[in-house]
Amino acid sequence: MISSALLQGTTIPAFARRLSVDAPLREKPPYTIEYESTEKAKFELIEFRVHEHSSITGKQVVDMDFPEGALIILINRGEEFFVPGGSTVVNAGDMLMMMVSKENIDRVRSLVET
Repeated sequence: MISSALLQGTTIPAFARRLSVDAPLREKPPYTIEYESTEKAKFELIEFRVHEHSSITGKQVVDMDFPEGALIILINRGEEFFVPGGSTVVNAGDMLMMMVSKENIDRVRSLVET
């Protein structure tokens, strides 16, 4: 039984690559916060990576033009996780975990990504 698990566990990925049926693994966040939205929920928990040329790079949270119903609840910076305050400056490479109203997701995405 153990030999079967060892054999299959080590050969399946190699055969999948050879047959071109493998897929890249999604980057797993290094934290265990989970949120499952429902149809009735008005908000989504979304992650955004801040790029060097983003309109929010180098700005304090208080100076960002996020719409009502958009809240940064956690920032991942390297190995550090913290809850931002209004004076927190967002850097390129930061991963923002945000709670955003469903109606404002596209607007927030465009502010972070442009």
